[in-house]
Amino acid sequence: MFPPLADPGSAVNGPQLFWLPRLSAGAAVPASAAATISPVAVSGPYTQTSTCGSSLAAGASCTVTVTFSPTAGGTQTVVLSITNSTTTLPLGVTLTGLGVTSTTNLALGATMTASGSTSGFPPSNANDGNTSSYWESTDSAFPQWLQANLGSTQTVGSITLDLPPSTAWATRAQTLSVLGSSNGSSWTTLVASASYTFNPATGNTVTISLPAAVSEQYLQLNFTANTGWPAGQISEFEIFPGGAGSGSGGGTPPVVNLALAGTMTSSGYTQTYAPSNANDGNTSTYWESTNNAFPQWLEANLGSAQTVGSITLDLPPSTAWATRTQTLSVQDSTDGSTWSTLVASAAYTFNPSTGNTVTINVPSSSAAYLRLNFTANSGWPAGQVSEFEIFAGTGGASDAPLWAA
Repeated sequence: MFPPLADPGSAVNGPQLFWLPRLSAGAAVPASAAATISPVAVSGPYTQTSTCGSSLAAGASCTVTVTFSPTAGGTQTVVLSITNSTTTLPLGVTLTGLGVTSTTNLALGATMTASGSTSGFPPSNANDGNTSSYWESTDSAFPQWLQANLGSTQTVGSITLDLPPSTAWATRAQTLSVLGSSNGSSWTTLVASASYTFNPATGNTVTISLPAAVSEQYLQLNFTANTGWPAGQISEFEIFPGGAGSGSGGGTPPVVNLALAGTMTSSGYTQTYAPSNANDGNTSTYWESTNNAFPQWLEANLGSAQTVGSITLDLPPSTAWATRTQTLSVQDSTDGSTWSTLVASAAYTFNPSTGNTVTINVPSSSAAYLRLNFTANSGWPAGQVSEFEIFAGTGGASDAPLWAA
């Protein structure tokens, strides 16, 4: 029999728009038997080439090379299978790629470190996907820093900094600069020190555009003041991709969640899990529809027609939430009464290990209303969403650079 195939890992190479990793897996034939091979198969955004041919001599080996060419954002997992005459079942290896669009938060897979932290508020809180937890630096010891290691060099266009959205947090201004590095030791100032106001009335969030053509592995925030507390404080340090720009203006437009200013309504809800929870900026609160009563819907009224390119749906990031699949479609309307289907009904998987988030690209649409229609949920008999995020754009994953790992 063939020895088991090892996890191939990934190596990245490719052109400007699509980064195409080559994933290689090897198989060897035992010395006592030849093998007939048919077929070597992989699906979805993956293609393969191999040196295996239709048969392998005893003791020979071959290599399968897989190319990942994502056309949409999100984690995409398939199984590479090799049907052969020496094993009852095909040999298989799981391949996982991540397609990244302009609304993908690169920081969710990063490692966070800091100059220091206060007990119970470590830097890892700054990319756990939960705006109710936060990093707090050593008190009364400015300057302090918070750093994200993205694992490899990425082209970045903007960052979004969040504090807990609760009104218990008074408005405050934090003074900070943004630095970048390719190696974690030599740093370049990307954005000079400035004061940024965090206001609970507007979601307690700040977006900072970066200069054009910034490609870094490490991003660091350097804090020198905070009017609300003598320490640096961040609940989420979000980092978004960007393309190389031109001219002296530079920068990628900020990633703005249009839903934060919208009004949420729904077909129904359970207990205190009201639709307004779906745009309060807090991933620890959530909307839950009437139980055992599918179909159910959640609707965002943006107040005026907006050009929409994608939506992101979140569930609470806590591991107490088991992986679940929700089946839903996306509709739009200009008046809230006549609806068109933007995205047909499909099943979407929410996994706590990857942030419990799903991004759906939508065709170019100018709409004042967006509605999610739920027909199934494998984890609970109701529709569930903690944040219904809506992003401007022209629609379609090809409008933004894609990265795969």
